[in-house]
Amino acid sequence: MTDTTKHLDQIAACEFLDENFGLKVAPKSLQKARCIGGGPEFIRFGTRVYYTPDALLAWANARLTAPMRSTSDNEKSTVKPAAPE
Repeated sequence: MTDTTKHLDQIAACEFLDENFGLKVAPKSLQKARCIGGGPEFIRFGTRVYYTPDALLAWANARLTAPMRSTSDNEKSTVKPAAPE
């Protein structure tokens, strides 16, 4: 069976996050994260870099906090509630 996962370049990855989740990420932010770490998983095809939608979703979910009602909730918001079963 072949894997038909869509691969998104840096600009398409940013558009995917914005269009599907309303999360604004600059292409330069992804580029910097590739250099210093902390960004979504990526693959290379020659010199080009690609992301999968699953990798982008996992990365975005890992960065999101639990809902807050105040900025003072920041300390408590690092643990997200479990996903509904």
